[in-house]
Amino acid sequence: MRPPSRPATRIYDRSMAQLGVIDLVVLDRARAERAEALLEQVEQAFVTAETLRRKAAETALGLSDAGEPTDEEIRSSFRTMDEAASRAFQRYVAVQLELRQVLTRREFEKLKEVR
Repeated sequence: MRPPSRPATRIYDRSMAQLGVIDLVVLDRARAERAEALLEQVEQAFVTAETLRRKAAETALGLSDAGEPTDEEIRSSFRTMDEAASRAFQRYVAVQLELRQVLTRREFEKLKEVR
């Protein structure tokens, strides 16, 4: 049995699955391109957050080139991880709100069904 995925991973996976079917759901090319661009912003936000998380985790665990971290560096690393995840989630929410304006209700509902 696989371990449960993190919520951020599920959001990212779902958004990338949606990105893969935009052309099937949205027939108007201009709106499809806008929706693709928005979902690509989600991808970039989560890739950036993951990069920051990994770097901060390495620092917190003493795995970076800097060696053993101080208590403040550990606390700072965890704040960095939280802030990166929060920014990515905020971008995801903003994109979902904008997608509601770009897509028809039916198109948006179809995309919601993609897992």
